Amino acid sequence: MLMFPVHAHQRVSTLVELEAALRAISADVVYRGQTKHHVDTDGRISMTTSFAREGCVPPLMIKWIQYASSVIRALQGPGLPAPSEARTQAILQHYGWRSFYIDATNNSAVAAWFASHKFSSDMHAETCEDAFEAGVRLLSLRAKYSLSKEEFGHLYVISRNEVVRSGHRCDDLGEVISAEPGLRLRFLDQEACMLGPLQNALPESCIVGHIEAPVSVLAQYAKSKGLDDTNTLFPTPAEDPVLGLLLRNPWVRTSVDIGMPTFVRGLELPMYSDHYIKHLPAAVALYSQQWANAPRFARLIPELVAALFLRVPDALAYGQPTGTTSFPRLTNLLRRHKTVVIEYDGLFRYAERSDEPDYYKGIVLTLESDRVSVSALSVQHPGMRLVAAGTERGWHYSISSSGEWVRVPGNDDCPCNAPHRHEQFFCPIERIEDGLESWRWKSVGPLSMELA
Repeated sequence: MLMFPVHAHQRVSTLVELEAALRAISADVVYRGQTKHHVDTDGRISMTTSFAREGCVPPLMIKWIQYASSVIRALQGPGLPAPSEARTQAILQHYGWRSFYIDATNNSAVAAWFASHKFSSDMHAETCEDAFEAGVRLLSLRAKYSLSKEEFGHLYVISRNEVVRSGHRCDDLGEVISAEPGLRLRFLDQEACMLGPLQNALPESCIVGHIEAPVSVLAQYAKSKGLDDTNTLFPTPAEDPVLGLLLRNPWVRTSVDIGMPTFVRGLELPMYSDHYIKHLPAAVALYSQQWANAPRFARLIPELVAALFLRVPDALAYGQPTGTTSFPRLTNLLRRHKTVVIEYDGLFRYAERSDEPDYYKGIVLTLESDRVSVSALSVQHPGMRLVAAGTERGWHYSISSSGEWVRVPGNDDCPCNAPHRHEQFFCPIERIEDGLESWRWKSVGPLSMELA
């Protein structure tokens, strides 16, 4: 087959000409569709990542990568390796989050659809009832694709080999998880491929073809391949289990209510279909900042009555622990108080528990002789109410003569088949260990402290 010279430009006028141009392309390529053609100050094709265009908020990115990773773990089943952070980030981008990747497709018709349809969105308010029939207002991002008003659209042809040669990856997302019969995944329907990671633009040498065609012709070509409306590429939450699980995060109260308690999604994703539920189930949390160390919650648990609570931003909970095992400041704190609770100001849960009103609110460290128990502080939060708090079974660590915390498996360990959860607890432990020396703390009660 013929192959375009580097970033060759072709303008076609009819469906027959478009199909002929596509037939002439080598098989070892991927495609990208855009309604507009962008160039940099030197006149070169500019194809940039969403982070380059809109910026990155690292704490949020780390948080949602961790949750998305739990979604993939839940769907791919036990025993398989965790998805890489890069792969997880790339999947999140396909559901509306930003990343260091550029999305492409193995299907020229998908690229033609995006080259002929323009994205738009606005905030939409719905009035619902929480699990206790209290009225709430939910704000969500409603999105749609409509036929572009531009005269021409742009279909780019990208060489896989050139992407790799430039030091980047060209990954098919369908290699991660597959859909069960009767279910769909957005990135499978779009035959998604991710290019990157990139700090700036995709090297122009990777773009080996640029087909410019009337929007009507590109839409006609996409329709001839079965892509005739948004749902063909954007399945609903009921059809797409990844989207369904991503949407099961707590809603967070806004700073200003609109006539009644008002909430936005903790993970704001564009919604392409109606997802209205008048009476929200108990598993949906509508969260306003509440602390579990109130007298009617954690302080009712005998082992936490005299615990020291450290209130911290939930951003400390996310990321990868470094593997440090020496925590002298926390050890000294435990020797004084026996139990230390690191409580987050937000809620978190793993995807496999998304049908329950149970969330993690922090971690509990308990000193038993020369052994430390590290477990989860869990809460129940149906609707707008925090109704209960408790501790879960954890893992245990002995304190060596040199002060190292050494894992000691035992019959009283948590029986879950999810070691990554327990290993993750050391991310906030490491940060609190450093913060006990470098951060300013203030007392907010006899046995409670928070960052000043």
